[in-house]
Amino acid sequence: MTAIPALPPDEHADAGGNGTSPASHDGPHRPRLVRSGDRPRLIYRLLLAVDIQGYSARTPLLQLQAQTDLRDVLERAAADTSLDRRLWFQQVSGDGELDVLPDDADIAHVVGCFATAMERALADLNRTAAPSAACGCGWPCTTAR
Repeated sequence: MTAIPALPPDEHADAGGNGTSPASHDGPHRPRLVRSGDRPRLIYRLLLAVDIQGYSARTPLLQLQAQTDLRDVLERAAADTSLDRRLWFQQVSGDGELDVLPDDADIAHVVGCFATAMERALADLNRTAAPSAACGCGWPCTTAR
């Protein structure tokens, strides 16, 4: 787990780093400076980093499909475990995503339930995708262990 200092809203205007704000920037888990007396304190949050294997070896069309599939897998896993991705700060890149979960996210639930649900969603995707579309280069697609 990594500590991310909460920033006042005006200092966090472009948290995405690419001109876009995180998905949950306007939500109830907006970054904030929490004071304990006269001293600010850190808020600990879970980070989720996801990367698409073999992304650069794909054609542009298959890269777009992989991005869509990744979003769908994350959405399904979150829905299956009653997590609301609208409350996550999402930094999407071409071949992956970095998510910062709300400060009240239950670590055991995310690590135990969400990770398992994501593995199931990936397995379902890989089972139903055409072999060349699943990875875009004919490589076997499996979840990391």
